[in-house]
Amino acid sequence: MSSNVNTMSRKPAAFPRWVHAAAWIAGALAVSLFVIIYGAYGDPQAPQSQKDAVPFLAIVATAGAFVLFGIVTRFALRSPHSERWALGAAVLSVASLPVFWSGAPILFGAAAAVTGKTARPSRMAAAAVIIGCVAGIAAVLVTIVGNVTH
Repeated sequence: MSSNVNTMSRKPAAFPRWVHAAAWIAGALAVSLFVIIYGAYGDPQAPQSQKDAVPFLAIVATAGAFVLFGIVTRFALRSPHSERWALGAAVLSVASLPVFWSGAPILFGAAAAVTGKTARPSRMAAAAVIIGCVAGIAAVLVTIVGNVTH
């Protein structure tokens, strides 16, 4: 007796939005902490004051990530103009590039990507995703290249 019933034809259940947001928070925070720690300890000529600031910067980045993703991004996603919020976060990610060692461009870039990706499809949302990702990647590259060539 053969059965042509395919039991695997059902689509797997999609993850809730909070799972995706939690993954972005964890990823952005991990990369930010990498930039903070590697920026201080990866540089053989870093002054001791820079190394002493790492715990403070890590605490500020962690608190900032939870405020940014827990309050601001959550509010932005509920807004009818979430693509504007996404572009604002992307602009902040570029504006914070001079302080790349703080991890701020990565956190703002991830917020722009999350908000832009979940906003209604538009050019503004797509631009926010691209700008936020490029700024975050630039912060990581500047940190690595700065320590390797220093």
